[in-house]
Amino acid sequence: MPDCLSDAEIRALAEACPDRVQARQLLEAAGVSRGRQPTWNVDSAEQFWREVSHVLAAGIRLDERARFVGDGRASLLAVAAEWFAANEVFARAAAAGPGGPPLGAGGPEAVFDAPPPERTAACAPSVLLRAEYLVVPFVELNGDRAALRSWATRTQRVSARLLTGPAGSGKTRLAMQIREDLSEKGWLTVLAQSDSPLSPARLGYLRTAGAPTLVIIEDAELRPEETVATARALVGRSTASRLLLLTRATGGLLRGLRELALPDTQVAGMFERAEPHTITPLAPGPHARHVHFTAARSAFAAELGTATSAEPDSSSWADLEELDTVLDVHAAALLAALPDAPAKQPAESPLTTLCRHERPRWPDPAGTGADAATSPGAELVARIITTAILLRPRSADDAQALAATLPELLQTKTRELRSVVDELRRLYAGRWAAEALRPAAYGERIAAAALAQTPSLGETITKAATPAQATTALMILGRALPAHPELAGTIGDVIRVDPERRLLAAIGLLPRLPNPDMFARVIGKSVDDLPPGSPTMFDLLDQVRMDRGGAELDGLRGETLRMLTSLPNHLLDAIRPDLTRDPATAGVAKITDAISQVITNLAIGVVDPKSNRMPENPDDGTPLIPAVAVDLLRGLMRSDWWRNQGTK
Repeated sequence: MPDCLSDAEIRALAEACPDRVQARQLLEAAGVSRGRQPTWNVDSAEQFWREVSHVLAAGIRLDERARFVGDGRASLLAVAAEWFAANEVFARAAAAGPGGPPLGAGGPEAVFDAPPPERTAACAPSVLLRAEYLVVPFVELNGDRAALRSWATRTQRVSARLLTGPAGSGKTRLAMQIREDLSEKGWLTVLAQSDSPLSPARLGYLRTAGAPTLVIIEDAELRPEETVATARALVGRSTASRLLLLTRATGGLLRGLRELALPDTQVAGMFERAEPHTITPLAPGPHARHVHFTAARSAFAAELGTATSAEPDSSSWADLEELDTVLDVHAAALLAALPDAPAKQPAESPLTTLCRHERPRWPDPAGTGADAATSPGAELVARIITTAILLRPRSADDAQALAATLPELLQTKTRELRSVVDELRRLYAGRWAAEALRPAAYGERIAAAALAQTPSLGETITKAATPAQATTALMILGRALPAHPELAGTIGDVIRVDPERRLLAAIGLLPRLPNPDMFARVIGKSVDDLPPGSPTMFDLLDQVRMDRGGAELDGLRGETLRMLTSLPNHLLDAIRPDLTRDPATAGVAKITDAISQVITNLAIGVVDPKSNRMPENPDDGTPLIPAVAVDLLRGLMRSDWWRNQGTK
C-alpha cells in the first residue's frame, strides 16, 4: 500500500487547495492532525503538497478520521474525491483504493521513492554535497561499479551483499549508479535512505512486485530489524531479488543479521551466503583526488552561478593528498567554488572549514548579529543539531515528538526554539521538524565539536532518553568514534546515566560498528560504574566469554577481569592497615599482594593481549607466556572442549 503522492496528484491538490486554510481542512479530514502537518513556509501550493507527500511517505500516524489505517495517501485522496467530485485525478485514485501505485508516477518505483525536499537559494551550501541531489557527476576510477553490477546480474534468485566503507567514501553515490544501471534493464530498484524507512505496506507491495528487484538499504547497521524484514519480503519472490546493504560496519553485521533472522533459516541463509564488498579507497597520490576535485568544482560552480568560461584554477587547492575520502574532496571543491571562496586552501579539514563558513547563516534568536558565529545562538543551534543526530528520529512523528521535548531538554523558551528549528529546516532542506543533518559525516563533525565544547551535553541529551533512543545515541557515537576519538568521554557519560542497562546495550552494538575494538576499549572503562554486587556483572561475564566474540571484545574482557579481581582487595582494605603494621604479617601481606598482582596481570594478558599486562621474566624481559602459547590458550578457550569442562 503506497503512501506517497504522484506528480499528477500533487498538481491536482495544489489546484484544488491553493491556500493554507483549505489545505489544513482537507488534511485534517483525511486523518492528518494539525500538529503533524508541514508548516506553510513555502513559495507555492505545489511545494506545500510536495512536503505533504514527504510526510506521508515517512509513514505518519493517522488519527481516527482516516479512511484507511496506515495509508495516508489513500485516505487523503478518498476525501479529496468527495470534496472535488469533478476532479478526474482524485476520482481515479479513489477508485483504485489503497494499495495501488500512484497514478501517473511513471512506474512502481513511485511506491517507494519520496523525492528529496526542494532545494532553494536559501539553503546552505553543504546541501549540495548530498548524494540525492545529484549535483556532482559520478566519477568511476575503479572497478567497484562493475563488480556490484556483476553480482546483481548473476543467476541466483536471491542474494545479499554488504557495501562497506567509512563515512564519506561514496557508498550512496555508487549504489545510486548501480540502481540506475539496473533500472535501465527493467529492474524495480529501491533506495531506502536512512530517513525513509520501508513500512510494512511498502514491503507488502515489494513482496508481490513481478520485476527483478534491487533494494538498497542505507545505514543498515542502524536498522537491523528493517533489514531482516526486507530480506524476508525478498526471499519469497519468484524473480531475481538483490539486497545491497550500505554500512560502515564490517562482516560482523552479517553475523548479527543472521542471528536476528533465526529461526527463519531461509532468511538467515541469505545473510550466511552474503559477502562484504569494501569500497575502494582513494588511491595514493594526487591524481584521483584532482579528478574528483575538478569534476565537483565545475558542477558546484555551475550550480552556484560562479562558473566561468575558463577552466577553474585549482593552483591554490593543489594539495589534496591529505584528504582521505571522496566527501572530503567534494567539500574542498565546494569551498573553492563559493563566491566568497577562501583565498587559499585551509590547513584544517574541508568539512570543518565549511561548517565555519556556514555558521554565520545559522539562525540567531538573540539578535547578536550575523557575524556572531560563537554567540549563544550559534551554540543553541549546535546543540539542536547534536540532539537530532544522537536521537535520530526515523519518522515525521518521531521528529515532531523530539521537537516538542527540545525546550525542556535544552532549557530554552519554546517560541525561540521553534523559530530556530523552522529556520534550520529551511536552511538544510529538511523533511521534518527535527532530523539528522546530511551528509552524515558533516553532521557528526558539528556534533563532535559541540560535545567537545560542552562535555555534559551527551549526558544531558540522553538522560531522559528511552532505552531505544539511548542505544541509538551510542550507535551513532560508536560509528563516529574512529573519525572523532574525542567522543570517548561522551560515550562514557551516556553509559554512566544508567550503566547496568546501557553497558550491555553497548556490547550488543559491537558487531555493527566500523571499529568494534576501539569502541569496546572505550566502554570497558564503564565497568567501574557498575554498582558493587550488581547482577549485571553476571550478564557481562556471559557477554564477554571467549567463545562469544572475537578480538574486538578483548579490551572489555580485560576490564571485566580487572574489576572482578579487585573485589577481594576491596574486602581486605579494612584489615590491610593492621596487617602491614604488624611485623609478623607485613611481609606475608606484601608477598600475597605481589603474587595476586602477577596472577591478575597474567590472566588479563591472556584475555587481552593488547593490554601489555603480561608479566615478564625477570632475567631477560620476555613475556612469561610467549605469544604463541597465548594464542593456543585463547583458541582452547574458544573451543567446545573448554566449554565442556564445566559439565564433567
